[in-house]
Amino acid sequence: MDNNYKQGNGSMSGYNHMDDASDSTSRSKSAIESIGSVAKKIGRRLNRGMRYQLPPRQLWNYVTDGLSVFDLIFLLGWFWIHWFWMYEILMKGLQSRWSNPPPPNPPSPPKPPSPPPSPKPPSPPPSPTKPPSPPPNPPSPPKPPSPPPSPPKPPSPPPSPPKPPSPPPRGKNLTPYRQYIDSVIVKQTGWIVRLDMLVLLYPIPRSNFFQWLLREDFPVLVKYHRWMGHGAIIVATVHSIGYLGYWVKYQGYDSMHRQATNWAKSGGVNNLAGVISMVGGWLIWLTCAPIIRRRWWNVFFINHIIGFLLFFLFAFMHRKDVAYWCAPSIIIYFLDVSIRHVQQWFNRTKISTAANVEVSEDKSLVWLKLKCDKDMTWVGSDIIYLYCPQISLWQWHPFTVASAAIRIGDVVKYAGSTALAPNSQPTLDLVIKKFNGWTREFVDRVASDPTPLTVSVSGPYDGSARKWLDKESLVLVGGGIGATPVFGVIRDIILLRKQAEMLYGNAFASKVKLPKHVTLLWTTRNAGDLELLGMDIIQESIHSDWIDIQLFDTSRDDGCEADAKSVVQANAQGNAQVVDETTRQNALRAARPLIHSYAGHPGIWLINFVLGFGGGYCGLLLAALYDVHKSHTVKSRKDFSVVGLLQFLCIGVGSVFLPTIFMLLVQTWRWYRIRSGRIPQSGGAEESDSWNVLKKGSISSNPESEEEEDKAGKRGDGGKDVISEKAVVGFVQNAQMTRFEYRRVIQSITSKGRPNVRAALAEAAAKFPNPDLNVGVFVGGPAVFVNAVGSICQDMNGFWGRSGQAYLDFHSLTFEL
Repeated sequence: MDNNYKQGNGSMSGYNHMDDASDSTSRSKSAIESIGSVAKKIGRRLNRGMRYQLPPRQLWNYVTDGLSVFDLIFLLGWFWIHWFWMYEILMKGLQSRWSNPPPPNPPSPPKPPSPPPSPKPPSPPPSPTKPPSPPPNPPSPPKPPSPPPSPPKPPSPPPSPPKPPSPPPRGKNLTPYRQYIDSVIVKQTGWIVRLDMLVLLYPIPRSNFFQWLLREDFPVLVKYHRWMGHGAIIVATVHSIGYLGYWVKYQGYDSMHRQATNWAKSGGVNNLAGVISMVGGWLIWLTCAPIIRRRWWNVFFINHIIGFLLFFLFAFMHRKDVAYWCAPSIIIYFLDVSIRHVQQWFNRTKISTAANVEVSEDKSLVWLKLKCDKDMTWVGSDIIYLYCPQISLWQWHPFTVASAAIRIGDVVKYAGSTALAPNSQPTLDLVIKKFNGWTREFVDRVASDPTPLTVSVSGPYDGSARKWLDKESLVLVGGGIGATPVFGVIRDIILLRKQAEMLYGNAFASKVKLPKHVTLLWTTRNAGDLELLGMDIIQESIHSDWIDIQLFDTSRDDGCEADAKSVVQANAQGNAQVVDETTRQNALRAARPLIHSYAGHPGIWLINFVLGFGGGYCGLLLAALYDVHKSHTVKSRKDFSVVGLLQFLCIGVGSVFLPTIFMLLVQTWRWYRIRSGRIPQSGGAEESDSWNVLKKGSISSNPESEEEEDKAGKRGDGGKDVISEKAVVGFVQNAQMTRFEYRRVIQSITSKGRPNVRAALAEAAAKFPNPDLNVGVFVGGPAVFVNAVGSICQDMNGFWGRSGQAYLDFHSLTFEL
């Protein structure tokens, strides 16, 4: 009994220990979770504080495209690095002079003392007198006096003075302090500008790690590129003009002219190459002014390329060690250029009003719809670049995508389900309005000539709207034609909600992170532009309460302009008079889908990165081997400029050659598999009407065939959820409306005047009283309009949010290069 009792107590004690261990584990987990939540809150507040726009905002928007706290830290850091470098080098040189002064010039040796005068000998005694006659007994004659002593010897001359020690060597002839300071300044600016050249090209590649690291959009990175470019040119100008002034001031005008025009490298420096490099930098600086960039884009672009080549190439020839500083930046830029050009070469298609273009009745607007392969993905408002050689041989014009490219697999992957996605074919929509330059020529050409145009597409590249998934609510604000990027965002949300609803039913809100409410505010001067919204969005707003659409007409007419200027004409009506069915079918076949993405997979980008850097540095190594060989075999060298030229060519060819070959193989293999049928490709002449969303009032469905669709809808394995694409894309077909009804709905929700943006933002923020939550504010339109909305958001947010309301997370959907 006792033993059993003891054993029972022991077992209960073990259970208590297990409970204590589980309690400690749960407490540690809760502690870790609380620490993680605090860290996230601190990071969120820090991020908001860094993005705070400093007042006066109108001034900073005009001068620097806005100035946030992070921007201010960036500028102060740039100034501090340059000042610290210059100060340290200058003080190091001055301290060396002060701590090790040159020895003083030795004094002249003293004259030896004159020898003392020799003493004169004493005068001889007088001659003796005649002696008297002796007496009779004369006494003995006295002894003659002793002869006078011999004269004293003259004193020995004093010893010769000691030989003075040899004087110390004369001190080094140092330059005066003022001249020394000037020389340090003009010399060290040449070293500092290499640091600017190192980071100058990092923000420019379309896909780079800086965009992920800073969590910023591409337009913000372009702004930093402008700032660093201004700084590099200023520092280089101080270096160049400073040396010219230094030579004139201390050596004369003739010396300045002789040294500035000296092509041969003396002391490892080619001065004339440096002058040419500086001219290239000034060419870039002058032609990048906003008035030239906006009005004469081709002038800006061509001079930018020429100035880039002059600035970097002759900088390499100026000093050969410049290449080692600039190599990483140039390799990344050339790598991006090679990948983009390979994609652009394969992504060519034909456009025409008979196949994939709709034109407004007043011929001021073009709706371009490009078929894409199912593996081409993007998010609404992503950026693509369009190239049309018939319009311009130089210009790639940026546009924001106005459509969604979401397949079931995208949502399923996000939701963690195992559902399979059938094949589908997305459509990339672009809305192009006639403005000036490229867009005016493009719209006029498409509207007046039915002949197909060849276009190449680069992208899509990440835009601002990729950040909307983590927002509690969205406020989409558009001004004029700049509102078209928000259409893609709305269509993304519509499809995501419908697909999540099919996967999880009415409880999808707890399964998938999606905005709970979306508000669209669109104001325009042309009431006809409002028809660009699309029937699918209008139908969703009628049958759902999660989306609120408010349209505003700021024109001065009575509102009848909408009927007179219908934005999109029906293809069947507008083109049937001039295009026969044969031409239409041929145009549809020529309008082949876009099948090639930028890189296709992160692994492909990583391989290109390794190949580009490996090839670039191998090229730099070859140039260094040539330099070493010449140094050991040539006594007097005059080919230092050739070394710089060889460095530039080797880095460029090495960083481009291997990635280009690799991407050509990848894209060619993909093209071959599509042509041979190994990869199913959607699209064809039978889909001629499926792309017209506004005409059909629904989102197009393009299955390969009914049989394949049935297979896709019935396929299953191990309890996997399988959903038919046709079921997803047909969700709006139960509410078809005619074009007349569509216009009536547009007119019914359109108000005259301007929207009260502040009130709409305050209402959206008040729905979520927690300041740790975000309400996304995405704005597209003219720069003044976008900046005004951004200023309202900053006033309502404060520095990092106000209590009692959600934080208004502002993003611009409009940018310019």
